[in-house]
Amino acid sequence: MSCWFRSRVNVELVDLSTPAEVERSVSFREKPRANPTPVPTMREIHRGSTYHEVLDLKQLLDLAEKQGRVAVYRNKRNSDTSSVSSGGMSSSSSTVSLSSASTSTSGGASPEPGSTSKRRFLPWRRRSRESLSQEMPVAKCCVGDDDDAWEAREFTSRDSETRLRTPVFFASIDQRDDSAGGESACTALVAVLAAALHANHPLMPTRAELDALIRDGSSEWRRLCDDEAHMAQFPNRHFDLETVLAARTRPIAVEHDRAFVGFFQPESFASLSGAMSFDDIWREISAGAGERAPGEADVYIVSWNDHFFVLKAESDCYYVVDTLGERLFEGCDKAYMLRFDATSEMRAMPSPSSEAAEEVVVATGKECCGEFIKRFLAAIPLREELHIEQSGCADAGAPHRRLQIEFHFTVLQQQQQDGGR
Repeated sequence: MSCWFRSRVNVELVDLSTPAEVERSVSFREKPRANPTPVPTMREIHRGSTYHEVLDLKQLLDLAEKQGRVAVYRNKRNSDTSSVSSGGMSSSSSTVSLSSASTSTSGGASPEPGSTSKRRFLPWRRRSRESLSQEMPVAKCCVGDDDDAWEAREFTSRDSETRLRTPVFFASIDQRDDSAGGESACTALVAVLAAALHANHPLMPTRAELDALIRDGSSEWRRLCDDEAHMAQFPNRHFDLETVLAARTRPIAVEHDRAFVGFFQPESFASLSGAMSFDDIWREISAGAGERAPGEADVYIVSWNDHFFVLKAESDCYYVVDTLGERLFEGCDKAYMLRFDATSEMRAMPSPSSEAAEEVVVATGKECCGEFIKRFLAAIPLREELHIEQSGCADAGAPHRRLQIEFHFTVLQQQQQDGGR
């Protein structure tokens, strides 16, 4: 049974250039798959005359068919989507337009667990039209350019001692979202993200593209969960990086001679005496950034406290890409990218017991990135471990588990092969 809805819409009438373009677009006439997959966004390029009237969907489709145009559905709000199932259709405030099929595409749908897909990895701004027709049985929300803008935001650390102002970019979802289904997928996700950042440098993903990468990585994780051998080794489904790389989730490899393993403030723990510190590691990374030619970038997979995220280091800025929103602040349910550049600033907030009334600048520019990792991510675990150490009740293994941080230097496998010749 068909289910129609009524909604106020904007209808654009734009002539199609060639009949072939109609076949490459997606209209509501197409039959949805039994299990529709996430869909990349479509962006309008051409604009025509706009007619404002109240139509139901059937009337709109009849109008499109009569005039030889294609109905393209687009949502005004980034977080809203419209989906079709066998039971009917659900919708939200939206815009429906009749436009040409000459559009650019980005993002993509995740393959189902255990399935094979020709679109293992497609560069963000070069999606194949064949892939588009296969992955878009139903058009979904369109993220406009304004929605893909970075914004300067201010964040306060969980211990309320530090304030950071820096550009941030949020996805629509994070790995725990029902559409991703990747609650413990962070290891597979960083492999997917690292490969994408390498292949598309210097571009950073748009919101739709970041959403698609989260779904792709979560799908790869579920595929690994279907392997009995993997589940026997990792019953909690928290795979280590070596397992994910060996499964060839993406064409990404780690150069171990350029990787770093260290600890936060190891000099304060008897069991960590002589170990490399986070500050030592950051000096090495910063030195490498100074030697890096303009336009080049290093991509690290960072492992800390049972979680993974990605660090992209350029000559003039750093990026932190994390698929778990809770890492940024409590209650955050969206993956995020932080950019640390010339506009970034971090300040230490005065304690209630202090006589000082003004905040003190801790760091500026891209070096706020290292301070962010220390003060926003590691500050509370470090303080707790210091208290245990000073009380004399230290567990020799606990500092290793909570204070160890690893930076894995990544390369695309093709780059690795070329470098070895």
